[in-house]
Amino acid sequence: MEEENTHEPIEKSSHLVRFFLAKGCSLITTVVYLLIAVLLVFAVVIAAVDAVELLIEAMTSTDVAALTPAVQEILFIIVLATLIDLVRSYVKYGKILLRPILVAGITTMVRKLLVANLTFADIIGVVIVILALMVSIIFLGREDRKTAQCAKEEEEKDRQREQEKPLFHLIEKRNKEKKAAEEK
Repeated sequence: MEEENTHEPIEKSSHLVRFFLAKGCSLITTVVYLLIAVLLVFAVVIAAVDAVELLIEAMTSTDVAALTPAVQEILFIIVLATLIDLVRSYVKYGKILLRPILVAGITTMVRKLLVANLTFADIIGVVIVILALMVSIIFLGREDRKTAQCAKEEEEKDRQREQEKPLFHLIEKRNKEKKAAEEK
């Protein structure tokens, strides 16, 4: 019995160290993702300004090919927005959802199809990649939906707890007032 007691403080301190290390690493990861999100937002703003300029140029041009750079820039903005959504989901749920990554991949492949001068073999390859990503969204997206559903349930529980807190505090306050009145 004495040996167990001597190891118990070591086990507790070891557990505490692991707990704080895990929390610290999680915090650092979250801060890094938030910094990435800020940089992505700046990139979206810059890309949006560029896209507007390209659209204005395309409107004034009689060449249909002038629209291609504008479409490319818009698709790039979609990819950036998808990556921002990926960061948001990590910060919010603590997990990286696969769906935003797959959507960014599909958007990038469509962008490549529209913009690049591809050979027939390249086009077939890009289409196969797009189909594979779509199949992945269908099958792996189920996991994301489960994660999102669990997160929604957690958010709902948190909202209910927050709504119950004021009620609990009011009841507690009323009970204290009654006790104070009874004591007088």
